[in-house]
Amino acid sequence: SSFFCRWVLVAPRCCSMDGNELRQRSTGGADAEAPKDSEPQRKKVKKSRRKKGMTTQQMMMSVSGSLAGLGVIGFIVFWHVHPSYKAVVQIDRLDASQPGVVELFYEKYHTKKPVIFTGALKSLPMEKWASGEYLSKTCSEAQLPVYEAVEDNSEWAALKDAGVLSLPDYFDRHFAPPLGFGPKAGVKPLYALEMSLRRECPLLLEDYGVPGFASDDLLARFYTKAAWPTLIAGPKGSRTGLHRDTHNFAFYMVLFAGKKWWRTFLDDDAGSNAYFRLDLNAFTFDPFDPDFHKYPRLQDATVYETVLEPGELIYIPEGLPHGVRNLEDTVAVSGNFLDARSLGYWKARTCSRREWSDSNACWGYDHEFNKVVPKNWTIHPVPYHEVCGYKDLAEWCRGFLPQLWKRAKKHADYRRNMDHVAAYCKGKGVELSDEELAKY
Repeated sequence: SSFFCRWVLVAPRCCSMDGNELRQRSTGGADAEAPKDSEPQRKKVKKSRRKKGMTTQQMMMSVSGSLAGLGVIGFIVFWHVHPSYKAVVQIDRLDASQPGVVELFYEKYHTKKPVIFTGALKSLPMEKWASGEYLSKTCSEAQLPVYEAVEDNSEWAALKDAGVLSLPDYFDRHFAPPLGFGPKAGVKPLYALEMSLRRECPLLLEDYGVPGFASDDLLARFYTKAAWPTLIAGPKGSRTGLHRDTHNFAFYMVLFAGKKWWRTFLDDDAGSNAYFRLDLNAFTFDPFDPDFHKYPRLQDATVYETVLEPGELIYIPEGLPHGVRNLEDTVAVSGNFLDARSLGYWKARTCSRREWSDSNACWGYDHEFNKVVPKNWTIHPVPYHEVCGYKDLAEWCRGFLPQLWKRAKKHADYRRNMDHVAAYCKGKGVELSDEELAKY
């Protein structure tokens, strides 16, 4: 600080001196060697300088020197006040219509880096899913878990549980047209996360397809407690903090409406991992507006980012931390998954860690998981019932209803789901009595 203060005071003057004056100042100069009793001579020199004044050249040198000094000072101040990430990298996009896109995905991105697919969702009814009116009518009895953002990152994903809203009420209160009729004045933006399509609104499964790279999902076939795929909706201004997903599962998101600003880090990024909280499976800093003075190691971190557009599909590999800000009202469907190709990588990376080592997902399904052979997939979405191993939705009903019935016997929330799903399956010609359900 002493050096900096001296530079502030001295630099402009030093930079405006010519060579002779600098030499005189550094050695004592001609005036310094004049006899002490030469007072008349000193007065004569001062009088001459006052008459002569500064030449244009001297004035320009003085000004340029001052500016140069201030420029150096400004650089030093900026460098100290405005630190940044080591790098901000745009997430790659792959055109699903291009030959070899599947091979490129497995070679460069699978289990390694995030990537976005464009043109992969042409078979999905984008306009219907982007309509709040359609979703509200189709899922009139569905309920959405909603969350409020917290500033101190004291909760998982910096989100606090704000209860449950019906889907129609949520869109009505929080979304502007065409998704809703609001937002209502004074209502805080709430993020709706993880509304299970198969439990809350199975009719939507008829229109939906799982991305090809997740179509051999072991969780959908064997991990019966899983809720995916799920509806995720967020009004403009809603957000999540930086977090990892449960069990470090990979996931995808299909965006139907709005724009989402994503930021994510690679799993082994030391700069961001320095601020990971094991108890929350989340991070203590805001990836979009980090305090680099409080979290200095972020200056060694590389962040990947993108603005996801409607009709695009993003893939996030196992264990990658991620956070989102909704730039507009958004509607999406997301799903965590465990594909057969990444099973060995996921187990080595996740199941040896103490937070997941006792999980049933790690060890309770080996006899099932290990029998599945990875398959070659196309880029096109695959019907949900096929991902689950059934030939049609009627057969899916016969497999899923007993699972749900068993859970409904223990958990009250599932009883309401049981009624919804049973009514849907009845329309598919599948109606099972309690005696029949108990046999499965």
